[in-house]
Amino acid sequence: MAFFVITGRQNCEFYNKAELLGDQLRRSLPAFHVEFRPIEPEEWPSTLATLCQQYGWQHSSSPLIWRQAGEDNPTPSLVGGYTEFATMMARWYNVNLSADDQHVTTNTAAHTGPTLRAIPMSYSVKPLSVCITGAAGQTAYNLAFSIGSGDAFGKNQPVSIRLLDLPLVTSKLHGLMMELEDCAFPLCKSVSVHSSPDAAFKNVDYAILLSAIPRTLGADPLVRCNNRRDVLRANTAIFKEHGLALDRVGKPTTKVIVVANPSATNALIVSACAKSLPKTNFSSLSRLDQNRTCAQVAAKLNSLLPSPEPALLFSGRSIRNIAIWGNHSDTMVPDLTHARVTDADGAYGGQHSASVVAALHDEDFMTSELVETVRTRGKTIVAHRRMTPAMSGSKAVCDHLYNLHNGTKEGEFTNMGVYTDNNPYGVPDGLFFSFPCVIQPGGRWQVKAGLEVDERTKHLLQTSVQELVAERHAAFTLCGLSLPARGVQESRDRREDNQSNVMDASPDEP
Repeated sequence: MAFFVITGRQNCEFYNKAELLGDQLRRSLPAFHVEFRPIEPEEWPSTLATLCQQYGWQHSSSPLIWRQAGEDNPTPSLVGGYTEFATMMARWYNVNLSADDQHVTTNTAAHTGPTLRAIPMSYSVKPLSVCITGAAGQTAYNLAFSIGSGDAFGKNQPVSIRLLDLPLVTSKLHGLMMELEDCAFPLCKSVSVHSSPDAAFKNVDYAILLSAIPRTLGADPLVRCNNRRDVLRANTAIFKEHGLALDRVGKPTTKVIVVANPSATNALIVSACAKSLPKTNFSSLSRLDQNRTCAQVAAKLNSLLPSPEPALLFSGRSIRNIAIWGNHSDTMVPDLTHARVTDADGAYGGQHSASVVAALHDEDFMTSELVETVRTRGKTIVAHRRMTPAMSGSKAVCDHLYNLHNGTKEGEFTNMGVYTDNNPYGVPDGLFFSFPCVIQPGGRWQVKAGLEVDERTKHLLQTSVQELVAERHAAFTLCGLSLPARGVQESRDRREDNQSNVMDASPDEP
């Protein structure tokens, strides 16, 4: 078994060629193993010097490639750079890159290395660069697995994962990187560790912002956030820094998904600081509220079945077109008016789907019990586990990413927090607010227009708007940002009546 390590300067042409060749060999030859270690340009000279000193090698350029210790080589042995590596692969496996450096051709009949069966493969899709901030946390730990395995962007979409967190926890990031490498995901092209936002965000395709001060019950009281006011105060500085970094090094197509709470207001801070990126590139997570609502509706429907046989039971995935309006907080509004339940087994008269409202026929459940359960679900989980609900949170991020990248199905919508300017439901401009959205492949979205909203829901939406206006005023004041002209008077009118209640509420965990 051959095991090689390829490391080099991240922007080096020859490192990229070596990485491509190594990855294609890994995919083609079952007994070939390779580990990629891309290094930031400014860190490469010291990394190279350290490795050469450690192993007694002489090498002065990028990439640096060696063969790991094994049965036939008791110590790591230097291969050299790209040219030496390509020559060795051609001699061992008769493998070469084609002229356009995009395909690997193999002929195992004449190789002198171990007998292996090769299957020619190539990237038909350019890998996405995906940055996860707060990567030492539990939500990131779960999310990184989903991204690497293909659940987040699709089973044909390669990814390069960048892990970003504070220098204090860099060791944890290296541990996560090793685990991702050990998973040997076919779609995970590379994993890199960062403590600099500028390096992690440079020309990134997707930035997933999980960084936040701990909110678990078992956290150190000196750093724990005990209420929503603490969450806002502690995290505004983080999101201002991330926004400024994205403004410096992001590209016009970089998409930013804000998860850490208060997610809608954090998205507003980041987008206000990243002025070079369009507001439509930013979204905040409300998919977790959607998934929780779907699960509760499915459980209620199952309780109504006359004979709850496993084959007939509904899951959360059976529920479509639930609307989530407003802030990700205690003012969030789940709306079943347009929801449908799929009906593969004919439980509702053989129709393919049925109205959830008609199937439930329980006004008290839909307007009171369900709303309260979904709004407090995160806190309930924290009370039981004494930590944030990382598994369901990361699954919701994964669902959000999948729809953002691949689009929504025809006739269906999903929910996410988006910038409110020119929305069709009269929500004031200058906020991030959860709406039902229809998304085209590639991330172009629009708020689903024309949905009927009853008077009760309109009243609840106003409460959520007032909360978001108060949060905006507090966050912009903390960050030293200027309020948009249209938001100044709104904040003055509503702040006295609402800010104390809004800011003293308990934090809504993911």
